[in-house]
Amino acid sequence: MGQNPIIVDLSQVRIDEMTNLPTKAEFGPEDRKATVAERKPEQYTTNTAPQPEPKPQIEETKPEPIPEPEPPQRTVVIHPEGAQQQIEEIIDQVPVEPGYYQVSMTTDWYFPDGASPSTNAFVRNRENNSNDVYFDILLRDSRETIYESPIIPLGNYIDNITLDKDLDAGVYNCLIVYHLVDENQTTLSTLNMGLTITVNN
Repeated sequence: MGQNPIIVDLSQVRIDEMTNLPTKAEFGPEDRKATVAERKPEQYTTNTAPQPEPKPQIEETKPEPIPEPEPPQRTVVIHPEGAQQQIEEIIDQVPVEPGYYQVSMTTDWYFPDGASPSTNAFVRNRENNSNDVYFDILLRDSRETIYESPIIPLGNYIDNITLDKDLDAGVYNCLIVYHLVDENQTTLSTLNMGLTITVNN
């Protein structure tokens, strides 16, 4: 036996009865906090990592050295008398080896007082020496300089010496220091000798 078909009028049926869906959408609680997505730190490779800015280079400036003052040039003493004879003696003399010096001087000097010239002081640069010369006189105990001579060329001499320091009366043990120099008055070698100075008044 066949069954009769069931006829449903859809206009009379609600959707919620057909689908089990709520008639209205349900909303959750309104006080829920917004979801914040955390960002992972960016990873850099050696080639893509940002390079730090180079530090500015500071140039160090060194102070310029202060040149030492050159010693003052000494005057040159030349006795005009007998100049031709001195030239002839230089030609005839056997020269001394460079750096050596033959001394020609008196070794006991007498002064009437500390401000007057010596009565017998005499120093000669012999004709057969190899260099011009000058000398300083120092008190042996204190090394104080009491006289500085001018340059004495070959074949010349100096006398009538007046000390640069006014000494009191007495006997003084001294050193005379010879300086052999070149044409620029640069000292090449030195020679020390003893000297006695007597000041009478």
